[in-house]
Amino acid sequence: MAKKFSKACRTRWLSTEKAIQGVFEDFTPLTQTLRVFNEEGDAPATDLLQQVAHIKFLGAVYILHHVLPALSHLSRAFQGGNVSFAAIEPAVKFTIDEIQDVADQQKPLKQLQKDLGDRLAECEMTLSDDAERKLVNLTNRYVSSLVENINSRFSNSLPVLTAFRIFDPLGVPEKSDDGTPIWPTGNGMTSRENDLLYGTADIKILAGHFYQCEENKEELEEELLCEWKKFKYNLLQLKSDIPLHVLKPPQKKNLTSPTPTEWLLQHLLSMRHSYQAFFPHLLEIAEICLSLPVSNAWPERGASAVKRLKSRLRSSLNNDMLASLMHVSINGQELRTSQCDNLIAETVKTWLVQPRRKIARGKEGNAVKRVDVAVQAEIGENDTVTQPDMDLSQTEPDQTFSTQDETNELHNVELEVAAAVSIMKLPEDSDSESGDSDFEYD
Repeated sequence: MAKKFSKACRTRWLSTEKAIQGVFEDFTPLTQTLRVFNEEGDAPATDLLQQVAHIKFLGAVYILHHVLPALSHLSRAFQGGNVSFAAIEPAVKFTIDEIQDVADQQKPLKQLQKDLGDRLAECEMTLSDDAERKLVNLTNRYVSSLVENINSRFSNSLPVLTAFRIFDPLGVPEKSDDGTPIWPTGNGMTSRENDLLYGTADIKILAGHFYQCEENKEELEEELLCEWKKFKYNLLQLKSDIPLHVLKPPQKKNLTSPTPTEWLLQHLLSMRHSYQAFFPHLLEIAEICLSLPVSNAWPERGASAVKRLKSRLRSSLNNDMLASLMHVSINGQELRTSQCDNLIAETVKTWLVQPRRKIARGKEGNAVKRVDVAVQAEIGENDTVTQPDMDLSQTEPDQTFSTQDETNELHNVELEVAAAVSIMKLPEDSDSESGDSDFEYD
């Protein structure tokens, strides 16, 4: 059985996690293989062995083995085709808690001490007291830097991103048996007095963010709250109008199918003429929410499609054809499905009914090739080519060659030849009629 180690990429946590996982699971075979190549005199293997067969390197692998799964969980939350605004804050908090727990319990050190006496015993590596202290300090500093980096990235934007969850129609509570809306308030109460509290805190966060530079921000915030109180009842009605392909996207199409939040925002903007008079401020925030580039999945998926389609052998594709191929590659139907078969059948029918391009075909033997200095053309048997008679008397003066100029040029050439013969001391050339030629003919 053979295994291939993945190359670590500094820009993606997911690829780094796979590389670390491979080294963690097969560290003993890796070092043994490098030692075999080292004995054979392989220079790269010798260099790698000096770096890998060290307790410091092994300790770093164990630290990353415990930290990267939590970071990958956060990375997947943003790399998915669709991002749920309500899931961003829990994912960030979970990641921070998991990373902090690694440092508090010193999980890398404990597992390394256990494995050195068990599955890594053949590596003949020991963990000294000094190495333990360095590993503990490295774990604490690394975890502290990660937590600080995550907080600096999400501390200011996280409340605003989370507040956009109010546009998720599935998050709106259902009505009670008597038709009265039930709005949970977080304190266990569901009475009619608290029905307006659902989403109020999120609306205040959005108003404080988008109206912070306005002079009449208090008035705008009050207007936005009034719009939200009315719009919640529209959400209850729109909740039952969500299409089935949005609620339950087809298999392997969950990354390209719109989410209920996207469907609601697109519905509001497409019906702007109907909602503008009632919810002008909410429409502005909905447009901002729909245009937020929260996920990096689409640009990465597009870049992968370009690399796959526009290869070295297809580098001359124009932009229109490339855009069409990318659209088919990203949003096309899955192969060997009924939808794909129906689409292919309709496409073939459309192509067959289109008029075909007519290509002229000549009879064999009736074409005569004419070669010119600059052009090559095929002339048929019945084709005639007429050339106007050239009147030499009408030739322009600059196209004639003067006899005097020709004589002077020949004289100059003869002088140059004579000078070259004298310098190189060559024998004088005899006339061809003298009969002294070295080559005699019978």
